[in-house]
Amino acid sequence: MFEGQSNTCGIRLGEMVSTRLPESLQQDVGPDLGRYRVLEITHTVDDKGLYANTFKGVAGATETLPLPENVTPPTAFPELATVIDNADPENLGRVRVRFLWQNSDQNSNWIRVQTPDAGTSGVIEKNRGLFFIPEIDDQVMVAFEQGDPARPYVAGSLFHQGNSGGMAPDNNLKSITTRSGHTIEFDDTDGAEKINIRDNGGSVITFDTKEKSLLIQSVENIDISAKNIRLSAQEKVSIGAQQNVEIAAEADVNTLAKGNVTTQSDGDTTLAAKGALTAEATADATIKGQNVTIEGKVAADLIGMQTSVQGQMTAVQGASGKVEVM
Repeated sequence: MFEGQSNTCGIRLGEMVSTRLPESLQQDVGPDLGRYRVLEITHTVDDKGLYANTFKGVAGATETLPLPENVTPPTAFPELATVIDNADPENLGRVRVRFLWQNSDQNSNWIRVQTPDAGTSGVIEKNRGLFFIPEIDDQVMVAFEQGDPARPYVAGSLFHQGNSGGMAPDNNLKSITTRSGHTIEFDDTDGAEKINIRDNGGSVITFDTKEKSLLIQSVENIDISAKNIRLSAQEKVSIGAQQNVEIAAEADVNTLAKGNVTTQSDGDTTLAAKGALTAEATADATIKGQNVTIEGKVAADLIGMQTSVQGQMTAVQGASGKVEVM
């Protein structure tokens, strides 16, 4: 803090003044002492009518003025507010709020929002952590960094009588629900523990702890896409549909079993191939039907070490009425 004296009556608080030494001292250090901003000034007039003043100031380039010794800076305490805007123009996740003491046409500046985890990583450049921005009309608690009224931040949101549905019995349910109704629910009910993930359209994924099962339900479609997909079960895999089941591949379809393979239908069963069709067994092969027809558009061959054709009536015919037995 610089202190000086002068007889210039035009000095006022807050103004810049240029200072210099008395002429008797200028020969040692030079006349100019610099420019100062006046913070205190005392005016005096003696009994002879001569004016003088003493003043205190700081260097003119000072950006932050020192607080007077007898002045305590204001301290801000947490208080309630309502979110009125969350469309941060700088896309930093901030909100604007209206405090209870503000009029309907007043609001705060953009305020940061506290979250349990926030930052970046070598993989995620932005929004690593828990990213939830309060919605418009949410009630929030605003705190202040080091009690500084100029440094507010949203410390959290609060339920109140108008938006709280209360807790489940024994506080068994914990949930995260978005604006449109998407929900992650944790159910700690003794003997019925589960996790539910629901969307607002009715689809749900359930992790059933008691049954040790995973249930996936969709109102419409379930699509699974990957480079490779493998379904594996220690016991049984069941595929069922109330209408059709279709298996298609642009390359090969292979069905393998170490035990038996059974294909059964209440209607017709058709095997069709644009290329060759081969059925082979290392043991016996049996074809049964009410009527059995074997037809070749060019030729039909029955070949065996021993070949028997039997029936209560047996007819062998050729197109010209000629039959050759060799």
